[in-house]
Amino acid sequence: MKKISHCVLAVVATTALFAPIGAAQTQPAPTEATQLRPPTPGKQDSDSPVAMSMLFGLVIVALILTANLIASKRSHQD
Repeated sequence: MKKISHCVLAVVATTALFAPIGAAQTQPAPTEATQLRPPTPGKQDSDSPVAMSMLFGLVIVALILTANLIASKRSHQD
């Protein structure tokens, strides 16, 4: 019985020791000024460079077609 009372006393003392630490970690409810908000996006460009995007796409397609049209030297395997 004495051993159980020592264990209970140790648990109560440990809880009382760490209670201020737990109370210090609580935070108040955020107010309007302290709430985090995501940034708003900037002004979008109305005239995006569509012509350059099309030109790059055509250049890439031309490179792919050129690479496919190069003859491979596989005559000894045929």
